[in-house]
Amino acid sequence: MENTKNKLKASFTIEITYILFLVIVVIIIFILNVYKINTKVVSWYVADIGVEKLISREDKYNINEDEMLNIKRDIISTKNNFGKLNTSKIDIISDKNMANIKIKTNDLYVDISKKVYNPENFIREVSIIEDMKNDMINKVR
Repeated sequence: MENTKNKLKASFTIEITYILFLVIVVIIIFILNVYKINTKVVSWYVADIGVEKLISREDKYNINEDEMLNIKRDIISTKNNFGKLNTSKIDIISDKNMANIKIKTNDLYVDISKKVYNPENFIREVSIIEDMKNDMINKVR
């Protein structure tokens, strides 16, 4: 009678070790996925902050290499503070109309580009549209 009790306890112990093994594997996979998602979020944040700095400069028409290097240094220091993107490559492209930042790592690619806000050009476009509207109204009459 005692032999059957020992066998039952041993079989439950072995089954519990299988279950604990599976639980630990699931937790490890979950932690690794959270780490990957965190890396993606940090890289998108760093790229977006860099693009915002590019499009909010005072002199939008003259692109100074020193300003570009300062923005790149800010991006690198921000990403190093998070410590997630140490092996990444950063490309910064900026002209009069667009600002673009690309961050590449082994398994991640981030590309953010935004149009530079140009209020003078917007006013010109609105005045052209208003002139076209007035011309069309005059032709109809």
